[in-house]
Amino acid sequence: MRHEPLPLQSAQQRARWLSVTQLMGVIFLTLALVPAGAHLFELPNKISLAPSDYMIVQASYRGWALFGVVVAGAIVMSGLHAYLVRASRPAWRWSLVALGCIAATQIVFWTFTFPINVLTDNWTTMPADLDWARRQWEFSHAAASAFNLAALVALVLSIQASRPYMGAGIIEAIGKDVEARMARDRALNGNGTNGAGFARV
Repeated sequence: MRHEPLPLQSAQQRARWLSVTQLMGVIFLTLALVPAGAHLFELPNKISLAPSDYMIVQASYRGWALFGVVVAGAIVMSGLHAYLVRASRPAWRWSLVALGCIAATQIVFWTFTFPINVLTDNWTTMPADLDWARRQWEFSHAAASAFNLAALVALVLSIQASRPYMGAGIIEAIGKDVEARMARDRALNGNGTNGAGFARV
């Protein structure tokens, strides 16, 4: 006969899923912060480069579009984390903040950064107004890096806020687990006694 998982087993499984989600979320958000931070710290030196030098530097970003996979992973993990901690209001709110900040990076990218990529054919063609184009491109990346950092901080705060909730859930599950085991034992002992009684009749 197959029994349903005991409360403690279910709580431990949820805790494992949450731990994996939190780890993957931190990894994805940290990786997303790497290119964003690089753009931010390069900005002071790049913004005043001569046009020919600026175009040479821009060529070094070819292939960085693959970081889009990291951003997608960050969105998925943050959304999943918000779902898993929804019973803890503080953790859920911070998780939503993290998700909102990641969404904001995408709004900034598709509204301000991507149109410049299209205009310059991914910086293989110098635009007519280079100063305007590079200002929009550089500062949009700077704004996205701030949102990326905020998302990582919010997720860490959400993880911290979820600890008491998970601990309380495990303790509650232990109590329910003991009750469930006792109920099973009583049911088994009761069946045995009835069987013996019928045997005597």
